[in-house]
Amino acid sequence: MLIDKKIPKIILFLIGSIISVCVNSQVNSPQKPIKFVVITAAGGGGDQSARIVADQLAIKLNRTIIVENKPGAGGNIATQFVAQSPPDGLTFLVTSNNHTINPVLYKNAGYDAVNDFVPVVQMIRGPSVIAVHPDFPAQSVADLITISKNKSPIPFGSIGLGSAAHLVGECLKAVAGAKFEHVNYKGGAPAVADAVAGHIGLVISSTASTGQFIKSGKLRALGVSTTERWPSTPTILTLQEMGYGECTSEAWIGLFAPRGTPQAIVEMMNKEILGVINSPVTTEKIISIGYLPGTGSSLAFGNLIKKEISQVTQLVRQSKIQVQE
Repeated sequence: MLIDKKIPKIILFLIGSIISVCVNSQVNSPQKPIKFVVITAAGGGGDQSARIVADQLAIKLNRTIIVENKPGAGGNIATQFVAQSPPDGLTFLVTSNNHTINPVLYKNAGYDAVNDFVPVVQMIRGPSVIAVHPDFPAQSVADLITISKNKSPIPFGSIGLGSAAHLVGECLKAVAGAKFEHVNYKGGAPAVADAVAGHIGLVISSTASTGQFIKSGKLRALGVSTTERWPSTPTILTLQEMGYGECTSEAWIGLFAPRGTPQAIVEMMNKEILGVINSPVTTEKIISIGYLPGTGSSLAFGNLIKKEISQVTQLVRQSKIQVQE
């Protein structure tokens, strides 16, 4: 019996078409809202970024996109929730460097950063800002470290356990001998609010949560965590410039899907979000809160995650950070 060699190609074409139709129907159905689950409280950099992207993406996809905040346990609560969600392209995690840090920092973070998720896209990137209350005597990071060595540990607030901001403080302890004591918050906004009120003298957080208070003089910036000066804070020295290059880092906010989410959905979301964040309207909003748009494919983002896990593992061991679970 002769078999037409064209048949397999036709079958493959039909299968591909069916998959495409199913994916588009699933993602583009206006009856089913998409949910962005954010690891921090409302008002911080992650929350602001999620809402900026969600608002514009909803218009582009003609979909309802709900932003839901699930703060707590350094981001583990939201992350576990999404890890256990159906991989149907309707639930996504909006998280930060916590995603790579927590599995190293916690004995049981409740998720595997690599195997439980599919990286979709890096949405934004930016520095952590080291800032103090105006009444605090330090005028530089070097002053801050010297003062900490001559008194009891200085409490510092951050976005939360396992955040990039938290590790900047821990790195300065390990590398420069600073005496800091971390105060855990459920996001940058409440940490910065306490610093502005004078409840804590030192805060390390995002440009999004500190920017307006630095401009108004309610906080004094001592440095940013990046290797080069940041566009939104060009007068603020970097840790690299001040001699603390080992502690430089760049924070990011990214989108992840539960493991098993169809690759077609991941690629579609990557493409659409990159289009959104690089549009003039959204780019302007991202820059206004002190960030820059993210870049790259899902694969490139995944490679960044694996690289960070390796770097974080080394820092956590060096710093001997302990978390009370």
